This record gives sequence, C-alpha cells and structure tokens, in this order.
Amino acid sequence: MQDWREIFVARIEVPQSAEGSYLEVPFECPGGVAELEIAIDVQGPEGTVIDFGVLDPDGVRGWSGGARREAVVGAARATPGYRPGAPQVGRWSVLLGAYHIPAPGCAVVARVRSLPATGRWLRGELHVHTSHSDGADSPWQVADAIAGLGLDFVALTDHNNATAARAFPVRPDVFAIPGLEWTTLEGHCNLLGSDRPLRDFRVANPRDALRGIEEAKAQGAFVSVSHPFDDSCKGCAWGWGLDLPIDAVEIWNGPWRPCNQTALAWWQQELAGGRRLAAIGGSDRHAPHPFVRYGMPTNWVQSATPTPEGVLAALRAGHVALSVAPEGPLLDLRCGPFMQGDIVPWADGRTLDLTAKARPGDRLRLYSERGLEQETVLESPGLELVFPQAGRRFWRAELWRWFEEVRYELPAAISNPVYFAAKA
Repeated sequence: MQDWREIFVARIEVPQSAEGSYLEVPFECPGGVAELEIAIDVQGPEGTVIDFGVLDPDGVRGWSGGARREAVVGAARATPGYRPGAPQVGRWSVLLGAYHIPAPGCAVVARVRSLPATGRWLRGELHVHTSHSDGADSPWQVADAIAGLGLDFVALTDHNNATAARAFPVRPDVFAIPGLEWTTLEGHCNLLGSDRPLRDFRVANPRDALRGIEEAKAQGAFVSVSHPFDDSCKGCAWGWGLDLPIDAVEIWNGPWRPCNQTALAWWQQELAGGRRLAAIGGSDRHAPHPFVRYGMPTNWVQSATPTPEGVLAALRAGHVALSVAPEGPLLDLRCGPFMQGDIVPWADGRTLDLTAKARPGDRLRLYSERGLEQETVLESPGLELVFPQAGRRFWRAELWRWFEEVRYELPAAISNPVYFAAKA
C-alpha cells in the first residue's frame, strides 16, 4: 500500500587501508518526503565489519554500529537508535565505519528509498486498552501485536488517562496516537490526539458533557462517541445526547452484534437528515478473547503522512473506511478526484467509482439519503463498479459476507459517504 521510490544507489569500494576510518556517502533528500529508508549491503570476505549510521543536514541522525544495516526515519517513527522527525531537504549521508576490513578490502552498496508525503491508505486500530488502565498488555506488547498484524498505527484509549502513549516505543513499523476513553456513568467517548484532553473526567449532567467535548476539541482532540448503543454493561451506552458537537461515531465496536447494527441504522438516519458525521470502528480490546482481537475492525485512513497528525486530519475529513480485519476488504468509493468524506461540487453527469477485493457471494449494498437503493450478490472476485450520482446528496457502500465460522452474514466492509453539493 506504500509507494516507496528509489532515489539513490551507489557502490563504494573500501580498501583495507581505510580500516579505522569513517566514510560519508552523500545523497540529496528532495522535498515532499514523509520517510526515508537507508540500507547498505556489505560485500567482502568473512570477518568484514562495517558499522552503519546516517547523517542529516544537522548532524548525526542515528547510529547502529554493527547491529543493523538499514534504518527508516520519518516524521512520527524511526528505527531504534534514530531520531524521528520530518526528513529535511538537503544533503544527507550514509555514514560507514570501517571497523574491520580484511584484505583485499570490500565493497558497500548503499541504497536510499523515499516515501512521498502524498495521500495513501494507512491501516490502524482506533480503540484499545493497555495496562495503564484495565488492559492486559503493556504499551510495548500492544506495539508488537499491532505491528505483527501489518497495521500502521494504533490509538491508545485507556479509561480516563492518556499516559500509555508516553510508554509506547518509537519504532519504524507502527506509531501511536495518544488518547483516552472518556469514561462516565452515562457513556464512553474516545478523545484522540492529545495527551491531556481534559482537566477532569467527571460528568454530572449534559452541560458537563458539552463542556468536556468543547475542552477536548480546544486541546486538538478528535472526538468520537464509543459504542453508543451498547447496553451490555452499566454506563456503556451514551446517555448525554448524540446531538453534541462530536467528530465521529464508533459504529463498529469489536465483533458485529446488535448494538453495532443499531449504531449503523442511527448513523444512516443522521446522514439522511443532512448531518455529516464520520463513522469509525475499534476492537475495544482489553485482554485475550476468542472474538475480540486487535484490528477487528480495521480503519483504513487516507493520510497525507504516516503520522498521528496526518491520521487525525484524515479522520476529520472523513477519509476513512472500515473492514472486518487488517487484510480488508477495502471499499474505495470515489468521484473523480474526490473520495469518501469529500463534498463534490455540483455538475451534470457525475459518476462514482467503487473498487474492492470482494469475493463471489459477497452482498454489495448501496445507500443514499433515500435508504438502501441497490443490493447485488457478486458473482466474481473483485469489485469494480461505475454508477451515476443521479441527484443524490450522498452515496455510501456496505459489503456483507457469509462467515462460516459463525454461520452468519455480517459486514466485511463499510465505507463513509461521498457527499454531493446541491445544484446552485
């Protein structure tokens, strides 16, 4: 899903006489880069030891010695031993330490790839608990689990505290979004993007709830009501009113069950009434469970950069789709250059493109403000559909699939809407 581009390759001959010295292999970092991947391949006789590091325009960016032969540096994440931060434009160097060079010398091939700072799909988990509240896993264990699934990010949402993000490791394969699950006696609400969105979590009445949301948003937090219709425990369902200025609603919490179906129906009703509200999901994983697993569901976010700021900006724009698991399927719904969450300017003849890695037998459902308008059982793998805008205020899609393990048809993917401006 990531568009890495090779920007530099060089072969460096290192004679035995260079032993004990440091060699710099310069390269230029262009603009518009979100991450750099720098790697070396040492070609020499047995016993050759070349230490490895990276220089940026300000000095040493990181050093691995003989422990590694590649590193990634980016705005939010970096290989251990390297400082994260947006790659600066200018002269960089691969730093080689000629620690031990047997006769007759060796060669080093240095390669550099860049990841452009342009929109791409990132996959992530937006609702987990750690040992900083009532979760079983430490932040380090969460990082290992999320990275092991191939996910790019995780939002840490412990109950009424945001300390887990400070204990989350800096690593090149996954990054954390700070946050907390605001847990009240009348419902839960995830506040993402701030390590202290609230001075005090206690709520006594709807006015307190409104003040809390306004305070969190003033701190830069993205506000999403969690499992709003979950009545499985006291205080799980949101009782402070859903007409508050929230950014999103968690329509998919853990395994699909009746409270999610109620949330989906409520969201459709709100959209039909003209409200623009993003839908997101999260596993709400606390401890090992046969049906509650990290990344189930997965949030696919079209982010300009692989950073917390990039993900949060994409969520605010509604550039997000949901799938049952990290491997998808992804419902990619677009209208020309516009995607899910965007408002498309009015024009005659608008059409939408919908693609997905569907399976034969999957059931595609298309919704507008008029409700369910089209339902099709797919006969072939993959989904490529073009259909007219036809004067609707929005379109969104759902993909339902038969899951043999539970012997039930459940959602495999849900898109957010593409909205359409009215004719002037």
